[in-house]
Amino acid sequence: MPKNACAPDWMGPPERRYRDVVSPPADQEEEELRTAFLTEGLAALDPRDPARLVLPPPIGPLAEIPRRRRKDLHLHNYVDVGIVLKGEMGIWWEGKVARCPSHSVLVTTPGLRYQPHIALSKEAPASHTVVWLALHRSCAFVHRCSLEGSRHLLSEYHCFTDPQVTLLARSIAQELGDRSLHYETAIRGSLMCLFARLGRAPAYPVSRVSTADAERNSANEDAFSARVEAYLLSHYHRPLTLQDIARAVGCSRAHLCRRFHEATGQTPFQCLKALRMEAAKRLLRSEVPIGRVAEMVGFDDPLYFSRVFSSHIGESPRTYRSRFHPPAS
Repeated sequence: MPKNACAPDWMGPPERRYRDVVSPPADQEEEELRTAFLTEGLAALDPRDPARLVLPPPIGPLAEIPRRRRKDLHLHNYVDVGIVLKGEMGIWWEGKVARCPSHSVLVTTPGLRYQPHIALSKEAPASHTVVWLALHRSCAFVHRCSLEGSRHLLSEYHCFTDPQVTLLARSIAQELGDRSLHYETAIRGSLMCLFARLGRAPAYPVSRVSTADAERNSANEDAFSARVEAYLLSHYHRPLTLQDIARAVGCSRAHLCRRFHEATGQTPFQCLKALRMEAAKRLLRSEVPIGRVAEMVGFDDPLYFSRVFSSHIGESPRTYRSRFHPPAS
């Protein structure tokens, strides 16, 4: 049985029982993330305390574990690393449940089905804070989240760029795939190098919410349209229906559309598309793969995302990105 696993047999992922909320922007957030890499992250890799490195179980065959896609179930094609800053987080992955204690590091691999922030008992999940690093080509896309009761607080994202991220991510994925002798030691070494390099790497924010959005919502926090926009800002990265939005603000779908159109001159879905496209533009200025950008702004199909983006912005995602990252000659 994999280390830290609590459930011996396959079980389905638990239902998600918390809601996403955008955290207020923090002036010193970038430095706080660097501190998390260089203090919490490196300290958790001490081989004298092996329980603080939480590694996933092997990926099960298709016949054994269904790949039914659920919107709260994570399934990525890249390595994800989590640094638990405080509290204890439960994670469901490949039918197992693992404990991620305070001051620990966890790793996921491409193709792994997982769901973080789960309850480890019949009670509600314990409050905790995690820094997540999504390892992409030459960069790490980093954000912090905190679970407090039923609220999942999401910080803005930062992109830390370093060419070695690609090689280190490949090394971690290969070691977890092969699981050869001393693979845990090799993973610790790769993670130590990753945290040290990101601690001094160039970084820039890829904001989920602009300052103007935050100020407008704060100034009109009692207005119906502001409540709708606040919900869309917190949930645009997930599949949404009109019923989801209406339920969140406590009204019928007809009332939602009428009131929102009277206040803003647009439908809730027009507002949602605009928010998604603005977020996509910010993300495309980074080196995050286009397929991942589509997923992060609520599209399951990258081709459909490309069509919507081209129609709304007037150029394809690839063309838009080339203005910020010209192809190598």
